[in-house]
Amino acid sequence: MTLTRLLLIITLVFKTLTGCAQQDFVVKLKPDVLTIPNRTFFIDSVVDARAVTVNIGMAQVGMNNRQVEANFDKPFEAALTDYFKTVLPRSEGQVRIVALVNELRISEKTYKLKERGIADLSITFCRIDSGKLYSLQTFDDQQESGGMDVTAAHQSRLTLALKNCIEKFSKTDTHAAGVVINNTEVEWESTDKERNILECSERIPGVYAKFSQLRSNSPERKDVYLKPRGILFMAHNNESKLVEPFGVCDGMSIYVNTYFYNAVAGKGQFAKVIEEGRILAWYDHYVSATEAGFAGGAFGGIGMAAATSDLDIIGLDLKTGLIKPIKIKSLEQLLAEDPELLSQYRQEKDKGDVVTMMRYVKAFNVRNTL
Repeated sequence: MTLTRLLLIITLVFKTLTGCAQQDFVVKLKPDVLTIPNRTFFIDSVVDARAVTVNIGMAQVGMNNRQVEANFDKPFEAALTDYFKTVLPRSEGQVRIVALVNELRISEKTYKLKERGIADLSITFCRIDSGKLYSLQTFDDQQESGGMDVTAAHQSRLTLALKNCIEKFSKTDTHAAGVVINNTEVEWESTDKERNILECSERIPGVYAKFSQLRSNSPERKDVYLKPRGILFMAHNNESKLVEPFGVCDGMSIYVNTYFYNAVAGKGQFAKVIEEGRILAWYDHYVSATEAGFAGGAFGGIGMAAATSDLDIIGLDLKTGLIKPIKIKSLEQLLAEDPELLSQYRQEKDKGDVVTMMRYVKAFNVRNTL
């Protein structure tokens, strides 16, 4: 390989990694009337009880599959209220139901040759009686599908999850006694330190099937065996490889699955978080599926080595649930929330040095709690 070709791959990868910020991904629900024989209820209002309310998850956009926040095309409660009113037209004699949404989140997993799109949903269906809210039933649903580009199908997966929860509820007794809800309970409760991964007195070991479980210190209780593999760890459950979860905890440290940002790491690989706060941070290679395919296909092993030669800082924002590489531009966007720190950072001589950038991530965490 000539020096010119090697410089070309390095330049292309660098441009991809430092690409411009993307705008939010917008999800627009397209409801159709559901045919439910002898339906006894209608839904005319929504209560947002999610742990993360700033978005409805993340999507990967552009050739470099950068993570961006996803949101509805209108405010959360309005979007879902309109959806329920359309799919469940009100009829005389039906019981009024309120949908308390515990979780609604879309996400994507990216591997070297494929992608998986996911919709997670949890709804508690409630009845109002004499001014009180009664919990009747809670139903969860997860939809996952694959393909070369799963981003466009987020709307259909989410619609199917909503349909399934509604149909499950339609088979229950809407006149049941229920349990009075005094306050809408969410997994992330700032006054309950044990439900806060940053402030809990003891971290529960186990598997985080999804981001909300990590954030609220509520993993699925399973034995986890971690084996070092270079800078990463391979996680096993009862000596067998785990089905790809969001992350794991050994009771002390947090480990995040690499499938969100490193398409060449392989399945079952987890990175150990070394900095904790609003931003969970660690060192690893940030390589999108596009970058991996381009580098490996065009330049073989040397191209792949160039794409993964330097370690990046990877950050998980506990406020948004997004995982991104910490580069000069993304760090400046984060520090914009702290103008004093941003001003200090812009005076640094080597803004792109990973040690310097990690120092400012640490400083941001100290000064800006969730």
